[in-house]
Amino acid sequence: MKSREKQEILISIERALDEVRVMLSIHRGGIECVDYLEDDGCLIVRFQGMCAGCPMASMTLESLVADTVQTLVPEVKRIEAADPNA
Repeated sequence: MKSREKQEILISIERALDEVRVMLSIHRGGIECVDYLEDDGCLIVRFQGMCAGCPMASMTLESLVADTVQTLVPEVKRIEAADPNA
């Protein structure tokens, strides 16, 4: 089976993050895709708004973000949060 191109994967990632954004917006927060590293399947995201620097951000990353994105985009093997101030 041919692997998907990076652009196709990024489109799928954005669609998955759209589902996450609905939940984060309830708390006046957001999330953006910073980068996707094809070689190891690492997605780097940055929390925004009230989610940036929130003490629960790591739990949100592990549960809501990882569960949603990895279910919908199997090419994503791990997810890391970028520095919200960068």
